[in-house]
Amino acid sequence: EEITADRAVPKIASELAELVQPVDALKPHPENPRRGNIAAIAASLERFGQVKPVLALEDGTIVAGHHVYYAARHLGWDRVAAVRVAMDEEKARAYLLADNRISELGTYDSDSLGRLLAEVDSYDTGLEGTGYKPEDLKRFLADLDADPTSGGGGGGEPKDVCCPMCGHRVS
Repeated sequence: EEITADRAVPKIASELAELVQPVDALKPHPENPRRGNIAAIAASLERFGQVKPVLALEDGTIVAGHHVYYAARHLGWDRVAAVRVAMDEEKARAYLLADNRISELGTYDSDSLGRLLAEVDSYDTGLEGTGYKPEDLKRFLADLDADPTSGGGGGGEPKDVCCPMCGHRVS
């Protein structure tokens, strides 16, 4: 990683260049209830760089992307890509809740997730920066193999299979 004047050089997708601004020009929304995994997001930023912008109000208050902001600061980045939008406080609070909650409502196709995890794990950089670890993949695949409803052929009684990272259950 390149360091300039004790600051890490941010890795920001060139397509976001016109949105880059000083990280100090942004501030977290004081009512954000979400607590993210800063270390996992920092690892993702290190591997992939920033490929989607933080969303902030015109005054720089973050509405979505708080933990990207925190991870960038943790990495010593002095700038991030952020898009600013005009939104009143009522709409901003509601959007903050929606952004934090809606992805939690989704589920995974266990077979597709297992195949994708195994494929990405075979890459030179493996699962680095994805939030998954090799032991998560092994446990997930073992659970699928033990579940006769998954096509794994483990035999025995059907059981719940749970993704170790997202908590999605398949019965």
